[in-house]
Amino acid sequence: MVKVLIYSSPDCPYCYLVKDYLTKKDIQFEEIDLYEQPEKRKEMEEISGQKNIPVILINNEVVNGWKKEKIDKLLEKYGAV
Repeated sequence: MVKVLIYSSPDCPYCYLVKDYLTKKDIQFEEIDLYEQPEKRKEMEEISGQKNIPVILINNEVVNGWKKEKIDKLLEKYGAV
């Protein structure tokens, strides 16, 4: 089972790309909307080492930004595709 967590915001076009991509692949994910939960920003920055979004965690492995190849490799590694 793969666990996917996405730190995002409603004004981030790359966040929508990631979420749409995972939805089309039928991959369930949890989303932390930084507008609704601004207190989670510090947590995200500590995990990712950056301030930019999206930050995607796939079984606690970090992907900073919309990096389709890296996302695919991790999903494959954990048997999600």
